[in-house]
Amino acid sequence: ANLSFFQQNRYPYVILISSSVPREGKTFSAINLAGVLAASGKKTILLGLDLRKPQLHNYLAIHNQKGVSNYLSGNADLEEIIQPSEMEHLSYITSGPNPPNPSELIMVERAETMIHKLKEQYDYIILDSPPVGLVTDALILKKWADLTLFVCRQDYTKKEFISNLNEIYRKDEKKNISLLYNFS
Repeated sequence: ANLSFFQQNRYPYVILISSSVPREGKTFSAINLAGVLAASGKKTILLGLDLRKPQLHNYLAIHNQKGVSNYLSGNADLEEIIQPSEMEHLSYITSGPNPPNPSELIMVERAETMIHKLKEQYDYIILDSPPVGLVTDALILKKWADLTLFVCRQDYTKKEFISNLNEIYRKDEKKNISLLYNFS
């Protein structure tokens, strides 16, 4: 219900999910959000964009031989890296093998091309990114997001991160940042 407030029936819609540090529930939240959107009949794809410490393939027990890193480095076509799920309307793209230069790789023109091509095929594109407290990758990816969700976990996320998040929000021209509270 809250998502529809932000989205206002605009399709395609890109959602970036990040956190301050690992283990706050970002991948878990991305998987569940993608599943709920697909269950509602919307064509949804979930991208594993944490190219440093990918977890999406582990959660889903799917292969990670080819993925985003292969496509961005020019070693695979988009159709080769899309994996269908058992759930109707849901597909995945895992991160692929860990590249030596993740930040530089997501800044290549092929990254933007990938997002644009996916927008032609899907209603929702969910980007599971690395934590912003450790690397800048999520902030680079934010330019393609219609909404950015930062996951904070009860009794885990440090209070200092909220100050950092407020600073990110103040600098954001689109103000498309929201907090997702994870209680586990």
